[in-house]
Amino acid sequence: MPNHFLRKIRKKRSYRLPCSIKTVGKIVGGGEEGIVEWTEEFIHLYPQLEELTSSRVFKGKKGSKKIFEFKFEPLDEMISLTQAINLSKLNTSATWVLDNIIAATPLSIALTRVFSPYNRHRKLLSLAYYLYLSANGALHLYEDFAALTRLPYQHPLSSEQISKLLKSISDDEINKFLKVLNLEQGKIEDANVGRAKIYYALDSTSVSTYASKLTTAQWGHNKDGDALKQVNVLILVHQETGLPLFYRAYAGAVPNVSTVANMLKDYALIGMERTSILVTDKGYGAVVNIHRFLQSGLSFLTNIKTSLTFCKTLIADNLTSLFNECSIKRKIGCSCVTVPVSWSYPVAPGKRARDKAVLYVHIYLNRDIRFAYEKAIGDKTALIMEKIENKEALTDSEQAFFNKFIISDENGN
Repeated sequence: MPNHFLRKIRKKRSYRLPCSIKTVGKIVGGGEEGIVEWTEEFIHLYPQLEELTSSRVFKGKKGSKKIFEFKFEPLDEMISLTQAINLSKLNTSATWVLDNIIAATPLSIALTRVFSPYNRHRKLLSLAYYLYLSANGALHLYEDFAALTRLPYQHPLSSEQISKLLKSISDDEINKFLKVLNLEQGKIEDANVGRAKIYYALDSTSVSTYASKLTTAQWGHNKDGDALKQVNVLILVHQETGLPLFYRAYAGAVPNVSTVANMLKDYALIGMERTSILVTDKGYGAVVNIHRFLQSGLSFLTNIKTSLTFCKTLIADNLTSLFNECSIKRKIGCSCVTVPVSWSYPVAPGKRARDKAVLYVHIYLNRDIRFAYEKAIGDKTALIMEKIENKEALTDSEQAFFNKFIISDENGN
């Protein structure tokens, strides 16, 4: 071993081994002093750094050598509006409005309580702001958006960082988030009990995807008409405030009937068994779903398809009442009749034993639409009769219309 190397060891001097330098961060702006931006690998080793603002500051000189030290302070929740306005590169107005909309809401509380480690609550909220405000919505463009916009988490996230963030969310965390969300919403409803009825709107949508490795991406009834696989997303929101209360992603091939059955199983698990009325469109108005709602003891308001046999019977039985002038509701421009119906349903899925409940069916008739159809039918009938009198051949659609709406009596009329 060389003598000069031994002397350095004896004098306890530091010695930098070849290839031992490893970058763990950089000074924002490239100077000798300023805010330190740590690498993802270093933050993973020391996650507490995410909760601190790290700065490299000049301390003094020792001879001709500059001495620097690191200063650590609690991380600012967010750049203030005044600071953001003074920084011309940051767009502030829209995100400031969004901050105030969600401030102190159950959504904000649940996000903070469940996802606060490593600032994930701020990162997720920033991504949500981007998806709401961006016309494109492609996550690979988020980094450019974040560099110009005031956000809850101000550091731009790369596509790789976003991917790691989303993968880090576990099913347990999602369930905990929904439980906290509904616990906080329940507190609000309890404080306002008796003031008004509580309505929850239930609906689903299909998200088309080109992804080939998503197990939930399957062929199904694509509502957008895209020739693509899809993932079905069901969501429950507070009808007055729009606050999301529950969501689940299902395979694209799962129909609405099955999603409701699965949702009701989770409904009790996340603490949503309270007095409220579920509101759905006709996509959920199947008989089996009505059974499910009754079995779960839920109040509901759903749009039933008029093609169902019992609906046709109810309409026929009440048509005279619908044409009565007293049944017109001026506010909605329709005639309306409410009919109590004794509904028999199984006490539980797969059980033979049955129970009964009284349902109230509201039947609506829009006279303008009916009269428009009657006129169209009359005009088409007159055209067909004229062609028959002139012994002209009917088209396929005219023949189908004739078979459905025109009857010949024994005298040939």
